[in-house]
Amino acid sequence: MVTENVSLPLGVVNGTEGVVEKIQYDEDADGRRYAAVVYIYIEGSDIHLDGLPIGVVPIFPVSKRIPYAKLAEFGLKVKSFVRSQVLLIPAYAYTDFKSQGRTLEKVRVDIQSAKGQGVYVMLSRVKSLSGLLILRDFSPSRLYQRPSEELRNELARLDELDEITSAIYS
Repeated sequence: MVTENVSLPLGVVNGTEGVVEKIQYDEDADGRRYAAVVYIYIEGSDIHLDGLPIGVVPIFPVSKRIPYAKLAEFGLKVKSFVRSQVLLIPAYAYTDFKSQGRTLEKVRVDIQSAKGQGVYVMLSRVKSLSGLLILRDFSPSRLYQRPSEELRNELARLDELDEITSAIYS
């Protein structure tokens, strides 16, 4: 998952999901390797950059200077340091709330820990049963929970609003 807005015109923004296709490394004078560029494939993207397959985008490390006055306490004479980082999270997790509205190829869910409508949301995000992995045993009662009072009240309010709207436009 991309963690910053890399290219607004190309749609490579915070939250864009992709699959790492290749990582190119550079090596410093001490023989330490670091990522110079990470190529990610973004499914369904029509991005086509010269020399790369359709949907593949290079993500380069970004350097940021971080002020930190307390470095002197460690015997250092500097007041900041520089961090270089590729703006990707290589693996991530969603809450049931964040996954709403998404369609996912594969999901791993923990039904036993779900609260309220979380079970429905978790199970309804995956495209097929072959893409579903349930992490641990759970009580069947987890599937038959009564909706919370707050949710029941909201559904009732929406039903009333629907009736009013239908009466106005009928």
